[in-house]
Amino acid sequence: MKKLFLYEPAMCCSTGVCGPSVNEDLIRVSSIMNELKKAEGIQAVRYNLSANPNSFV
Repeated sequence: MKKLFLYEPAMCCSTGVCGPSVNEDLIRVSSIMNELKKAEGIQAVRYNLSANPNSFV
């Protein structure tokens, strides 16, 4: 099985739609990660520093 671990900086949300403006890059990353999670033979996990601080140690 192939594994992809994505470590992101601290953010209030991972969708890209919170805050003063929409972050198109985060929306794209969310979409790609959702598709990868559905694929067979791939484990895709996304870590956010504010939500998953222990994953960064």
